[in-house]
Amino acid sequence: MKKIKKILIFYPSYENGGATKNLQNLITFFTYQNIHVKLITGNARYSNFEYKKNKFEIVKPKKIIFLFFFQRVNYSFSVLKLFFKNVKLINSKDTVILSMQSHLLSVLSCKLLNKKIIMRNSEDPFGATKYADEKFLSILVFLSKFISFNFSDGIITNSKKSFQSIKFFLFNKDKVNLIFNPYLNKINKIKKNNHKKNHILAVGRFSKQKNFSFLIDTFRDFHKKFKDYKLIIIGSGQKKEEIIKKINFLKIKNKVEILSWKENLEQHFRKSKFFVLPSLYEGLPNILIDAINNGIPCIASKCSGSMDILKNNKSGLIFDINDKNQLLRLMYKMHYNYNFYNKNAVKFVDKSDRFLIKPQAKKYLNFFYKIVNN
Repeated sequence: MKKIKKILIFYPSYENGGATKNLQNLITFFTYQNIHVKLITGNARYSNFEYKKNKFEIVKPKKIIFLFFFQRVNYSFSVLKLFFKNVKLINSKDTVILSMQSHLLSVLSCKLLNKKIIMRNSEDPFGATKYADEKFLSILVFLSKFISFNFSDGIITNSKKSFQSIKFFLFNKDKVNLIFNPYLNKINKIKKNNHKKNHILAVGRFSKQKNFSFLIDTFRDFHKKFKDYKLIIIGSGQKKEEIIKKINFLKIKNKVEILSWKENLEQHFRKSKFFVLPSLYEGLPNILIDAINNGIPCIASKCSGSMDILKNNKSGLIFDINDKNQLLRLMYKMHYNYNFYNKNAVKFVDKSDRFLIKPQAKKYLNFFYKIVNN
């Protein structure tokens, strides 16, 4: 069996977020296994994390030339050209090539150079297409995923729903592997807290995907009955001002608080009554993993990943995407049965061991060995 000595990672949009955090955790693990990791990207801002000295390098082009058509997914020909150049230099089977996105051109580049490539795809492709703003572009992305999935040598995805969706695309259904996010360093030790504030917490980017506008509409109706509750939304993003305008228009600005993104959310999890994830689609939402690891009761939309994290009616509640009446009923249910859900949330903290870094990163390596030696 060939030993893996190097991993070349292609990740054009190396932005601050869940996928980047998972990648950083993988890089930390790989480098301490004495594997040299090279990251090809267009953005090197988020490099402040732990890794073994002399075992990691970030390579980015000196000049980025963005192609307008691909701005939405932040691809650039400059980054692809650099990736192609580095793939071309690989002359042994001890190097793994990993694309952190389902990037058609990276797959075709590897096929052209007769190199194996493994792709990581987190989002459910059907969900991302269904709720996209630009339908024509989303159909093109959907088709490119179909091609890239079938031309790649292996695929890693992180939720059962996404796993099933990707299998639907594939001629060879055996090359997709389900591996949960390598996200948590440790399982928190949580004690039941009966002295929480009447805060409902939501965290994420201000984007259509995260669906905060829908949550605010639902909270307004909830607040008519329970006036002592407050909604706290923590995040940043392009639609932040749009959300603030909506809050002002609905005349609930005294009951909805918008806070800037913070690295340490523990205090908010610990003092809030419950957490809501209203997303239209996800991969495996890290923020929901954070929530259960901090012992807070959760309500989440039935998007990809939620059902892998929550046990419905035990560790949390799950509602149909964009079903305002159902979410409202579940918020009432959470309020009236809070002691039950609060107690269960603490019990289920141990279940978050499925998302510990070491066991999940080992699964990545095992899958790499399988592909390289096939």
